[in-house]
Amino acid sequence: MKKLTRFELSLIIIILGHALVLLKSVFLPYPELFVYPYLTNIGLTPYVQILDQHFPGLMFFPVNLANLGFTTPDSFRILQVGIITFIHVIIYKTIVNITGSKKSALAGNIIFFVLHPFLEGHVVWIDNLIPLLLLPAYYLLLNKNKKNILLSGIFIGAAILLKQVVVPLSVLLLIVLWIEDKTVIKYFLTGLLVPLSFLLLFVLNKNMLNDFIFWTYTFNVTSFADMGRKYATWRQVLAVSVLYAPAILIAFYGFIVKNRTLMLLAIFFLVSLLFAYARFDFVHLQPSLPFAVILLVYFLSRLPNRFYESAFILFLIPIVWIASRFFINAGSGGITFFGSEEYKVADRISEYVKRSDPIFMYGTLPHMYQLTNTRPSGNIFVFHFPWFMKIAQPRILEGLMNDPPKVVITQKSATIDGESLFGYMEDIDEYIVENYEKIDEVGDIEILIPKKL
Repeated sequence: MKKLTRFELSLIIIILGHALVLLKSVFLPYPELFVYPYLTNIGLTPYVQILDQHFPGLMFFPVNLANLGFTTPDSFRILQVGIITFIHVIIYKTIVNITGSKKSALAGNIIFFVLHPFLEGHVVWIDNLIPLLLLPAYYLLLNKNKKNILLSGIFIGAAILLKQVVVPLSVLLLIVLWIEDKTVIKYFLTGLLVPLSFLLLFVLNKNMLNDFIFWTYTFNVTSFADMGRKYATWRQVLAVSVLYAPAILIAFYGFIVKNRTLMLLAIFFLVSLLFAYARFDFVHLQPSLPFAVILLVYFLSRLPNRFYESAFILFLIPIVWIASRFFINAGSGGITFFGSEEYKVADRISEYVKRSDPIFMYGTLPHMYQLTNTRPSGNIFVFHFPWFMKIAQPRILEGLMNDPPKVVITQKSATIDGESLFGYMEDIDEYIVENYEKIDEVGDIEILIPKKL
């Protein structure tokens, strides 16, 4: 058995420390990751009955998170630790590959460990999965043999299945490969088309092409662009600028010096920033974080040895200071959306319904369908955000009237971006008030059943 080197042991210690911090932190798995696969598996058709703007990825395909075993918060905890373990390892291997320095590889892992939890690393969402595909894609492109280019295309295509924001990256890489060597384009395209062909077959087989185009493209550039956009605050910009400002400068420097390794890295990094463009939250920086770290460490590794350690420490000090706010509060624990209150609501719902009965989650707790093994009234589901309800309210109301829910759960205090969720649901509200009455409440969550005639 091969003996571990001191660098590999150090990497293991960093990973274990990172995992421990996350396991002790508040955990926030997005409800979409529970409810979308559940609704898909009970027979609702994505984009036709499940109205959403994302590509199918691991939520809507026949093989999805739910039938892969990710159905509970604990299973997503395991996924979370698995994700950061893989990212640490690939960051290490990538930096060793491009710098030849294991010390630099450890430096990159330390920076990632410090910043990842601060940038909402306690959250599990699609964006956390993206580096699992983009990092190997970059690593493979460092070696220009045909097999690597084919595999890189497959990874990029798979990333597109998770989020369409990756499409610009695929276009830019095609242009780069075309400029470098036109003969390898076919290998990258072939790899790219392997996952995308599954998407096309899925859409055509479900007879939902028009709905798919509307929700994943038209909706995103119209209603969502008008109502759902969220910009970074100056405080957020200042917080991330410690890493991202130098990373952006280094990225553009790579284009100036025409260094292939640095240019490819810059392309992956800059395009990954698009994930945070539509709605800025720290979690949407997760796809770009590993590339920002690698960019910085690559640049530092080019400094003379006598400056390297000093530069690294000077850079690390403000990062640790900024991230310290998270680490100070990291031990508070708990699982958002899966606390005692949510389970009490699920128990109360189960007293009034049986499996597969229609219920209506009115502006709150959308994953309750999964927790109670029920379905949305009318077999129509959408998150009750203003940008969705402006379009979807008539269909949701029709579903309520044609397939009345046995129970309605509502939370009038629910807001998003400081705006009430009920501003675009006046017709639904009128129907609920007219036909349902409150019988119980859990906290500020109200439980309603049909009025007696």
